[in-house]
Amino acid sequence: MTTQANTSTQPDADTTPKPGPAATPEASEPSGPVAAVTDAPAAANENPDDLSTTEPIEDGDGGNKAGREAAKYRRQLRDTEAERDTLTGTVETLRKQLINQNMPRSSSINSDALWKAGHAPAEMFKDDGSIDTEKLAEAAKATHELFGLSYGAKSVVRRSGDRSEDLSRPSGPTWGEALDAAK
Repeated sequence: MTTQANTSTQPDADTTPKPGPAATPEASEPSGPVAAVTDAPAAANENPDDLSTTEPIEDGDGGNKAGREAAKYRRQLRDTEAERDTLTGTVETLRKQLINQNMPRSSSINSDALWKAGHAPAEMFKDDGSIDTEKLAEAAKATHELFGLSYGAKSVVRRSGDRSEDLSRPSGPTWGEALDAAK
């Protein structure tokens, strides 16, 4: 006995669309894992401050609810990561400013040379957040050695007419001498 496959051209009764309340857009939305995938792009375009779900959730549509909730948490995660990155950049900038202000007086370099030598601003701070002056001095000295600079007193550039070497005794004629000579 052989069985024959149903090759009739009549559609199944279960696959034909039925008019009525089931043909509304809400009822034709996919549910389950497909709904979670289709909700993700829509959730990214929503207002990130509005994390509440304003659509009513039907009891029998648990997959769609889970997708919206997952999208909400992804949005919160992106916002938190963006805030963390902003704060990390701010802390890094403030650390660099503090290091620049507290460079050792014996150093003839500025803090930009420290960064170019590979020193990180976080290395120069103690656990309590204050500047570790010993580590800063060591990093400055290592940077001097790396770039072949002398470490010690800052180099002074003498300009013509600079009489700063001995200010106690004038080296040229005084105003009084010049006026007496003019008489």
